[in-house]
Amino acid sequence: MAPWRREAGFLALCFAAATAVSFLPDTAQEVFADRSFGAPPLLALALATVTGTGALWLLRVEGFFPAEQSAHGVGWAALWATLLTAPMIVVSFIAPGLHPPPPEITWPAALPFHAAAMVVTMALTGLAPLTLAYILVRRAWPALVLAALTAMLLDALVSGMPSAVLAAQTFTMALAGLWLLKRYGLAALIVFSALQSLYWDLLWGAARATLTTIA
Repeated sequence: MAPWRREAGFLALCFAAATAVSFLPDTAQEVFADRSFGAPPLLALALATVTGTGALWLLRVEGFFPAEQSAHGVGWAALWATLLTAPMIVVSFIAPGLHPPPPEITWPAALPFHAAAMVVTMALTGLAPLTLAYILVRRAWPALVLAALTAMLLDALVSGMPSAVLAAQTFTMALAGLWLLKRYGLAALIVFSALQSLYWDLLWGAARATLTTIA
């Protein structure tokens, strides 16, 4: 198998996200820019493409990935995404004030919107911090923890809601996703992130908006 398969896979993911996000209506692009420090979706994706691909290349050449990775990673990623997202939804249902309100993006625009957001988050708050941490400490688990802490801090900065519950959830999801990357490869991270976004952003986000309207 080609050693650069992870970089190629991430490039394909970014291309698919950029193609989908080009069809977003103007209102959705404005919401995206508000949540990415003013960067429009295509610019944010371009930055994520360069950053994420470069990070995966550096992780590979620095020896972060094992020589052999399990072929069962996609199944484990789906399981962990379900197990970790379900408690988040329960907590959000019981105490909705602990989480920021979902973006007001309706179907079908919500699908490319969250797909692009997932790619940007994966690259800029996951792969990039992990690469820097691994180059500094040269050990996998400390680098994974440092990267997850960085993701937690960046999420608190973007959301403006530094609650302990939200911080713990962000840290846990980031650590789980990066651990899956280390153990099983990029496909596991993509499946984990996509299912977590499906459950949390799309399905639960739509349910929260409906419950808010009813209330």
